[in-house]
Amino acid sequence: MEETEKFDEISESIVRYVDEYNWGWGVIHKQIRLRYGLDLKSNELQRIYNQAKKK
Repeated sequence: MEETEKFDEISESIVRYVDEYNWGWGVIHKQIRLRYGLDLKSNELQRIYNQAKKK
């Protein structure tokens, strides 16, 4: 999988977790770490979320 495809998948997951599941950033952080092996901070997750919502 290409890097941009992976980033798009992660972005879509974050948007789904926030908009559909109403999860908090701590839960999203844990899910992203478990699912993708990334240890992103809350502010990084929020930045990705905001960028994805602008598309």
